[in-house]
Amino acid sequence: MKESVLQYVWQHKLFVPHGMVTTTGHPVKVIDVGRLNTDGGPDFFNAKVQIGPTIWAGNVEIHIFASDWYRHNHHADENYASVILHVVLKADQEVYINGRRRLPQLELKFPESIEKRFEELIHSHKWLPCIEHLQQVKALQWESWKNALLYERLSQKIDDIRELLLKTNFHFEEVFFRMMARGFGFSVNSAAFEMLSASIPWTVVQKCRSSVQQMEALLLGQSGLLFKACHKYPEDEYLEELAVEYRFLQRKFDLVPMPASLWRWLRLRPENFPEIRIAQLAAMMVENVSLFNDVTETIALDSWIELLGKAEVSSYWKHHLVAGVYQSKERSKPGEGSLMCLIINAVVPVVFSYADYQGNYGMKEKVLELVEELPAENNVIIRNWKKAGADVHSAVDSQALLQLYRKYCEPKNCLRCRIGHIVLTSG
Repeated sequence: MKESVLQYVWQHKLFVPHGMVTTTGHPVKVIDVGRLNTDGGPDFFNAKVQIGPTIWAGNVEIHIFASDWYRHNHHADENYASVILHVVLKADQEVYINGRRRLPQLELKFPESIEKRFEELIHSHKWLPCIEHLQQVKALQWESWKNALLYERLSQKIDDIRELLLKTNFHFEEVFFRMMARGFGFSVNSAAFEMLSASIPWTVVQKCRSSVQQMEALLLGQSGLLFKACHKYPEDEYLEELAVEYRFLQRKFDLVPMPASLWRWLRLRPENFPEIRIAQLAAMMVENVSLFNDVTETIALDSWIELLGKAEVSSYWKHHLVAGVYQSKERSKPGEGSLMCLIINAVVPVVFSYADYQGNYGMKEKVLELVEELPAENNVIIRNWKKAGADVHSAVDSQALLQLYRKYCEPKNCLRCRIGHIVLTSG
């Protein structure tokens, strides 16, 4: 049994409340289980329990075996001197604080079904461990949890943006560029795009925004993919022009390109290949010199789609998804689905962060209202949720369900999930 299960039982008062006694026979009444501590120190702060005739206020520590107290060296840690109760599954020995005060211990009793269902969830090989129990979840419970998940996901993105703001001295334009670059990676290459944008000083990006070819040279050269393509296709004149331009920029600004090995092509559709996405990013940066100001000035979905969708790649990339390989079918812009992903994963969090920084609550409300207008994303995770019977109508739903799967289902974090709580505690 995992210690986290015992903590879960204590936190949610799922133990048998009657007939509780310490290992020395004193009756125990739990008045307040306390607050779960996710940092160092005792597991629960500010608990209140009555042991015999005395009411104690302090901290509670939880272990599977009482001997874990010594195994974890709590006896030598002053942070545990204020523990008033040691809650265990098995009291295999007495425990003393500072070698003098015997610590009251309680062997916690709870329904066996909780541990059994937890083990079933943890050891399940299904893509969704609780898929067979979803019908137990009421519509109101789903909606409440999805709203919380949406804010949780948005908060995580905002935290990432705050870190970037600190690194860039609160330069929102630069942060917007870096978030847009990450968005063009569309999950598989998002980390590589993030590294690409971070490898170029913002002042250099600004100086290259007057020419699509120069911006392509800058981004493709820094990606490490340009010289790899030139070596493979030495007869490609346009690639050689880009290489000449990049060598000039590299010397002028002392640039160090990324390793080309960081980019991924496996299981990607051709329209998501790194080179064409880099070319589209270059076009967007040149076409929309005041892009960040424009998206913050008018918070409307139609306006954002028009701004992001009007940039066309140069004539070379209209017929190349991969550097050096000609395609007869002409392509020039990101598709509608790609634009929606960029809006959801880059534009929305940055504009929301900007509104929060400015203290503009009206703007924040407009951004959240806009999210409700966005269509749901279409990826394998969302398709699986639909097959499981989940309602997915907008980006609010898909973002919430992505958060649920990535942060709770995939890592088997069922003890922190509201759906998992319903499954574990149902009759």
